[in-house]
Amino acid sequence: MTSSSPSYGNDDESLSICDSSLSTLSRDNKHHHHRSNDDCSQHQELAKAEKARIFCFYRLFIILVLLLSMGAVAGCIYLYISVNQQESFIKQFNGEARKVLGAIGISLDQTLGATDALVFDLVSYANYSNSSWPFVTMPDFAVRAAKTLSLSRAIFIGVFPLVTTEQRKEWE
Repeated sequence: MTSSSPSYGNDDESLSICDSSLSTLSRDNKHHHHRSNDDCSQHQELAKAEKARIFCFYRLFIILVLLLSMGAVAGCIYLYISVNQQESFIKQFNGEARKVLGAIGISLDQTLGATDALVFDLVSYANYSNSSWPFVTMPDFAVRAAKTLSLSRAIFIGVFPLVTTEQRKEWE
């Protein structure tokens, strides 16, 4: 290998090439020797610059790979967490909805049960007293209505019989 061909090896190799070419040229003349030193230093500088350029390229490549990896990992984590949060929300929502609907169902059962008991008592008393609507007057209606209010958690209980025009004079 001659000193004019570029070397991409390590610095020791390029130095040995320059040293061997220097020893050969030093035999010829001093003027050539001075020129040869300049060529070797230029060769060394070019080799260093090439190594620096390659090193810079590798650094940029590694930074690019790290940034892409970081973005990919962040995206995967975001997707994983958002899917888990959505599943967790759905499970929690369904559980709470069941509780609310269960409570509403129990409250509705109690309300309808208490109202049904009051209506059943009214119809039973009408049959027992041989009365017909709207001419039924139940004894202790206020006590029974208060009991129905407490059981049903209602605010107001009232009985509004349908009175036709023909029955109105007799009903009043």
